Formats: sequence, structure tokens, C-alpha cells
Amino acid sequence: MRFYLFISFIAIIFYIATKKQPFFVKVYFMFFCSLLLMASNKAAFGIPRGLTEDTFSPLSAIRWGSLFIFLLYSVSYYIKKRRVSLDVGLALLLFMLSFYMIISSSYASAQAYSLMRSISITMLFVCMLFGVQSFFVNDSNCLAFIRAMYKIVACVVIVSLLLYIFRRNLVMGYGWLAGGRYAGIFGNPLQMATFCALTAPIVMFHALNSKKNLWAWGLWLLMALSLILTKGRTGISVFMFVSFLYLYITGAKRRGIQSVIVYIVFIVLFLGVLLTEESHLGSYYIRGDTGLIAGIRDSRFDYWSEMLGYFLKRPYLGYGFACSHFLSANILIKTRSLHNSYLEIFGDLGLLGLIIFILLVAYIGMQAFLLVKRNKNRLGRNLDAVFVCCFVAGLLDAVTDSWMFSVGNNSSLLFWVPAFAIVARLNFRQKQRAVHKQKTSLPNRRFLPCQRSNGLVSFHVLRM
Repeated sequence: MRFYLFISFIAIIFYIATKKQPFFVKVYFMFFCSLLLMASNKAAFGIPRGLTEDTFSPLSAIRWGSLFIFLLYSVSYYIKKRRVSLDVGLALLLFMLSFYMIISSSYASAQAYSLMRSISITMLFVCMLFGVQSFFVNDSNCLAFIRAMYKIVACVVIVSLLLYIFRRNLVMGYGWLAGGRYAGIFGNPLQMATFCALTAPIVMFHALNSKKNLWAWGLWLLMALSLILTKGRTGISVFMFVSFLYLYITGAKRRGIQSVIVYIVFIVLFLGVLLTEESHLGSYYIRGDTGLIAGIRDSRFDYWSEMLGYFLKRPYLGYGFACSHFLSANILIKTRSLHNSYLEIFGDLGLLGLIIFILLVAYIGMQAFLLVKRNKNRLGRNLDAVFVCCFVAGLLDAVTDSWMFSVGNNSSLLFWVPAFAIVARLNFRQKQRAVHKQKTSLPNRRFLPCQRSNGLVSFHVLRM
């Protein structure tokens, strides 16, 4: 019963988000909702293990199928929009990284698993390169995507809190907790924290630009409450930082006092939680939640240092894509997650893969800086601020979580879509500026009538 109710909930939020939206948005959110289903709290929603555990299980097949449909439509959408040109630098870096991921599966400890993971992330990159770069070139498409995403966020956050509040009075509501911490509809509290942190700029956009901004501010406060319940240290910090960054980029801090008041309220709540949870602020951030041997708790930094020592034994090529975390499970017997995307990519692909990844992030970061610097239009600047802040939020949150190259959850999608949207919007804006400059540089022409001897009228063109 719980399983069918949750499936109905996913179908309802998909309908609400994609109603009267472009078909690209419908295809994208079909894939997004399949990931939402895979990342849910399966025990709480009564999802049988046989539907998700195997690589070729029914729900996994739905995810692969929706990703394949998204890839086909992205390529066809790019072919249809011939006026959109790909970014050569970005395409080259993606090709190098994807090719190296696939090659690394040949020497991985779990070759089939590594190959499947590398193929899935390569398919996602193709979708981003062709589909996202073609769709996000104009403001109307960006608005359609942000509005749809806003509805998804509202449904997930509000329904999760309602189920958490009334869980004792619901037959299906014994869950919504993972390890004693609030996780919303997700199976991990860190996923809920990452979801709120990476979607905060979308809610901020509606809070500052929508006529119903009070509803958006209310949703923003509910997201803050959700983060406090998850006790996600990184999620809370990133949420606060990107909210302030959005205000800074858009210049909203000079337009009204309401955003500043709400921000101060949240800081008070945040400090209150810190002081009640830990007497020392530093220990709140440094303490580890990695599930250690014999109940002994040590610092996550100690855990990373220990794993780095193993990774340095194969520093150049790594242990194969998506396989370095097996060392943690098999050798250290702690956890299958490194809780650090950057350390994970170094363990997977070695120094060579890490350099390619750093070049990719630096390239997108440079594009983000130029985009924010050049856009003077208010609407365009707010749209650009959403994507830039989501990109920054992902980079910060990935320091303490390993989701950046995992296509099995929503977090990677919430990061890579804004990243590619930044490049798409900057390239299209530069193209528009070049066309405008070419038009204005043409000499001013005046046509003067001149009477010919045969009675016909011709025109002389005079350059002014």
C-alpha cells in the first residue's frame, strides 16, 4: 500500500511540475523523478528490495530507460536547433574525462560495475552537452525550468515535513528518519541536506521576483527547518552561503529589508541548533559520522587522511572509476562512501583524472565569473545567479559527500545541469553581442531618389 501511494506521489509531482511546459522539461523531469524514486527511503515506503538492488532490477531499468530517452531527445533537440553551437573547450574536456573513465574500468577491481557507472555518467554528459546547452540559451526556457523545479522542491519539502509531523497518526508513517536524523523522503539525511542546499537559489529567485514572494519565503524557511532537522552541517552552511551569494549577485540586498530580516532569523536558528547540539563549534564540524569500528568515533579528516594513504599507492591512474570506495568497505571496514567527491575522483582516476576534472571545473567557473560580470539585464542577471549559485553550492557540498559522479541520485543532476547552463547562456550571450556589434558597425546609409533620362527613378546610396 505504501509503495503504491509513493508511486502516486511521484506521478502527481511530475504532472504538477511539467503541466504546460516545453517537451524538453517533461523529458528531463521524467528522468529526475526516476532518480527521486531510486533515492527514496525504500524501507519507509515499503519498496521491495528486489525492485532496486540488482543492476537490472525493474526500478533500475526505469532509470536507465529514462536516461536513454533523455539522451536521444537531447541529441535530436540539438539537431533541430541548428543555430546553437557547442562549446569546443567544454566538449574536449568532457571527452577526455569520459574516455578516461571508460578506460579505467579495464583495470578496476569490479570491472562490470565500473563500466556501467562510467557509461551512465558519459550518457549524462552527452545529455548536458547537447540538450542543456541547446535549451538554456534563452530566458523563457530558463524560466520554464526554474518554475518546474520550484514546484518539485515545494512538493518534496512540504510533504516530507507533513509526514514527519503526523507520522504517529499515519499507518504508513513510521519512517522519515535515517539513523535517528530527519531524511525527508530520502534514504539518507545527507541527501535531504544536499537537495535543500542545491535548490536554495531556485527558491530565492521566486522570493525576490515572484508576485507571491511570501509563499516563496515561507518555503525557504521550511527548507531551513528541514536542514536543522537533518543536522547536516555542510548542508546548513552551504544553504546560508548561497542564499547570501544570490542576494549579492543580484543586488537584492540594496532593494529591500525583508531578505535581510529573514536571513538574520535563520542565522539565529542556526546558532541555536549549534549551541544545543555541541558546546564547541569546531567539534560540531570536525566530528565524524562514518559509522566506525566498535562504536569508536573519530574525525572525518582522520578518515580522509587514512584513505589518502591508500590512494597514494597508485597515484597516477587510481583504482578504476567508482571502485576506490571499495577500499573503505573491504580494508578499513567502515563505510562504502568516502564523503568527499574530490578525494573519490583522485582515488578512482589518479592524478591524471583529477587534473582533467580540475580543468573542467575551472573552465566552468571562469564562464560563471564572466556571465555574472557581463549581464546587466535584471531578469537575465537573476536567472544567471540561480545557475551560478547552484554550481557553487554543488562544489562546496561535494567536499563532504560523494555524489558528483553518481547518476543514481538527484544530487549530481542538480549540479551538472546548472553547470552546463552557465556555459550555454554565456556563449549565446556572446553570440548575441557579436551580432549586435556587427549590425551597429555597419555604415549608416541614406537612399536619395534620382531622376533618370528614361523617366525611371533610381536611388543613390550615400554613406554618412
